[in-house]
Amino acid sequence: MRIAQICRSMNRPAGTERVVIETSQEIERRQIEVRIFTASTRDGLFKTSFSKISRENIRASKSPLFHLYADLLIAKRLIDEASSWADVVILHHGQAMASYAQRKHSLTCIPFFHTNHNLDWSLYGHLRSVAPVYTLPLRMMESNCLENIPVAFANSRDLMIQVREHAKGAKFVVIPLGVDLAKFHPSNEDDEFILMAGRYDPTNNFELAIEALRGTSYRLVIAGVEDSKHGRYAQELRKMVKTSPELRGRVEFVTVQEDELIAFLQRCSIFLSPRKYGYLGLASLEAMACGKPVIAFDPRRGIEECPPVLACDDDRLEWRTTISRLMEDKSHRTALGKKAFQFVKDNHTWPKSVDKMLRVVASLEASKPMFSS
Repeated sequence: MRIAQICRSMNRPAGTERVVIETSQEIERRQIEVRIFTASTRDGLFKTSFSKISRENIRASKSPLFHLYADLLIAKRLIDEASSWADVVILHHGQAMASYAQRKHSLTCIPFFHTNHNLDWSLYGHLRSVAPVYTLPLRMMESNCLENIPVAFANSRDLMIQVREHAKGAKFVVIPLGVDLAKFHPSNEDDEFILMAGRYDPTNNFELAIEALRGTSYRLVIAGVEDSKHGRYAQELRKMVKTSPELRGRVEFVTVQEDELIAFLQRCSIFLSPRKYGYLGLASLEAMACGKPVIAFDPRRGIEECPPVLACDDDRLEWRTTISRLMEDKSHRTALGKKAFQFVKDNHTWPKSVDKMLRVVASLEASKPMFSS
């Protein structure tokens, strides 16, 4: 069996890209042929020996206004390229094209959803008023696709529920995010600073944590991943710090490689995750794997799996109080960090994630009709 993983680009060390590379490595360990198909790559993105990445030069609009529909074009072209090699396609971007792979190439194609914020109208800024009309064709395509393919993947039950809001007949399997515990593991260091990490994206809600640091003396490091679609958001965060004498000397923005990120995670005191989701993201899980306590956003419906984290709602004073309480009590940080590591070890490793993926793939392949010559 040959599995193609299709990802729009492999240029940023963010969550989706890490899922693609880590699951590909784990699939390859099972002696299964796997290859990544992408429209652009960056050498040395992750510290890995995995090299089976096929890059196809595809010209598409770089305008944020058209990126949703450019993703569909890129996905279609990459599916066409992969079809001459693959038996199964896992589609990480342009998920609405999964039914095209099935119809055009008779390929088993499983769309994998990592976020649903492309259809979150609150993120369109001055275009918010036209967002329902702008996203309508995509919503209709995605809904039709999901109702006509055997199954889709989602990285959490919370995300599955969100996607089902516009695709009632969709059939999902939840594939939990994993962490490579050989790389992300406790070091018992604590250098008395607070860390946030992730893509500069409004849904990550970094401004809430920055505001919570006002009135404290703590140092915050933000290991951000640049995103061309949300460049303005990154600028606003930097301006927020630069224009505040209180924050300017205590909040630092850094751009890091994977080994540097691991070092920050192993040395920080607390990891903050104010992202507006009902489940933990990969950055939080990696921090927990390093034995660090996490303060996470609670969307008032609880956090999926009831992880051993401290939950705060959209109140910067509550965040400030929780941060201060943890920073002042190292024994509490240590105890919570031990629980965090055990939670990841028990529930969020790549072998467990890939086991579940491959069971679904094997079931779909076994149910394919057999044709005799």
